Amino acid sequence: MKRKSKLPVITVNIPPYGRMRIVGEEGDAGLSILRKNWPALWPKVKRNLKTMIRDWKDTLEVPIRLTKQKWLGEGGSLEPDVFMSDQADIFLRIQLEEPPDWEDAFPVWDFFIKETTVVHCQPVF
Repeated sequence: MKRKSKLPVITVNIPPYGRMRIVGEEGDAGLSILRKNWPALWPKVKRNLKTMIRDWKDTLEVPIRLTKQKWLGEGGSLEPDVFMSDQADIFLRIQLEEPPDWEDAFPVWDFFIKETTVVHCQPVF
């Protein structure tokens, strides 16, 4: 029986909301870059996330609360020739674990990052 390999995971602080686990791809150095740059990145990610929520609040079916949520992340290096790879080298996708009856109401948020700069971010519905 073949043993499944575990995907790499980092856990980062996201004050004042607690901690977030970010999963990556095996063999991808992107998570270590995110971990190293996280203290400088988090204030920018948080500010952009709040702005996106505010700008999209009329589009959303339910209000989004950032507190008392389980935050989930996916991140890593951008592949060449994909969206934003000409300007960024790391991606981060954030999702809040919302109640099941709201399943389709919450977007996920994609961030495209160059070193410690968020070069583009967007909600994905």
